[in-house]
Amino acid sequence: MDTALLRCQGLERRIPHEIVWEYDIDVDELQEYIHDKGSAQRIWAIGRVLKYAAWEDIKRLLTVEDIEEALPQVDLPEKKRKVLERAIKVWRHG
Repeated sequence: MDTALLRCQGLERRIPHEIVWEYDIDVDELQEYIHDKGSAQRIWAIGRVLKYAAWEDIKRLLTVEDIEEALPQVDLPEKKRKVLERAIKVWRHG
């Protein structure tokens, strides 16, 4: 079986619980929102990932560009925002 599929299946088990527990969506719908630059739900979806996902899932689900675009619009604790701002600098070059 394809490793990307396995990774995605693993994410699908965790995402509804950890990121969107109060919503009836799955990882595919969340990723559709993230990838659709015209979606009204895009910033919301990226914000959910930034706020609730583990670091490794943030890196798998979002690009640096996604984070840079959404970060000014997302309500995050200041400490997490600062860590993400520093992480973007590292992720951009690695």
